[in-house]
Amino acid sequence: MLVKNQNILLSVLLLLPNWFAGTACKFSDNGDDWQSLTLVEGYQFPYDLEAPDTTLLLPDKLMEISALSTTSDPDLLAAVQDELGVIFKINKKTGQIEKEIAFREPGDYEGVEMVGDVFFVIKSNGDLYKITGLETDNRQVKKIETILNKTSDTEGLGYDPVSKKLLVACKGMMPADQEKFQKSIFTFDLETETLDSVPLFSIDLATIQNYLNKGETLKYYEKLMEGFHPESGGFTFAPSGIAVHPLTGEFYVLSSVGKMLMVLDRSGQILHIEKLKKKLFTQPEGICFESDGALWISSEGKEGKPGSLGRFGMR
Repeated sequence: MLVKNQNILLSVLLLLPNWFAGTACKFSDNGDDWQSLTLVEGYQFPYDLEAPDTTLLLPDKLMEISALSTTSDPDLLAAVQDELGVIFKINKKTGQIEKEIAFREPGDYEGVEMVGDVFFVIKSNGDLYKITGLETDNRQVKKIETILNKTSDTEGLGYDPVSKKLLVACKGMMPADQEKFQKSIFTFDLETETLDSVPLFSIDLATIQNYLNKGETLKYYEKLMEGFHPESGGFTFAPSGIAVHPLTGEFYVLSSVGKMLMVLDRSGQILHIEKLKKKLFTQPEGICFESDGALWISSEGKEGKPGSLGRFGMR
């Protein structure tokens, strides 16, 4: 179980002084930017995110695909996009839409997850929809309001089979935390249908900025920190998707901002951070795993490029 209110990126920075004690940093071919950070000795990231097994271009309706989930059908993935109250079922081999099931009026839907035979969809304002009997005449849609709102800018929805709870990732901030610039991931109890008021863990920008102002002189320091807090300002990690690895139980947190993927173990320790190539991930928003550990990442389309899916087998 992750320690509540754990500051994830502070852990990154505290580990940096021990960088060369068996950890690894990989830079791009031209050396102008880092590509991956392995922060725990002996850990090996099990995917090559520059070489997908499968790349699928999506139809126009999924130009703004915002989330991804596996389904009970091994041939289909589920997705939503951030304009329509529709669940799309996508053929894993072709990328084509096999089914479209409307469940709600148009809106900014950012997360989807199938748990058992129930679908959950979350809006950016934190409203959660529980959908039973999706493809039957007895379909029921239950709206569940949470403590989140549009300030939280909720984007990620996953399921943790260990705790048997949903994971809700916020790209924005809780209203009470605006001065702290805190971005959080919460758990949703499926039994009580309530969101835990205390985050499972949080990312605190203020702490990161204070650390940066100390001016550490670690080798590669400036290049590494540019990935989290560029000179142009802002904060380049904001959760847009979350999933739990089915074989290791590790948490995979996707950030479209900064195009990063962060891996954490069950205790909350950061294992790895990977920069995602823009040519493969135009705007990465959705993430899910197959039961054998194969990783799927979806990207929105941009500047004339269609939305896409990438599949990565474990190595």
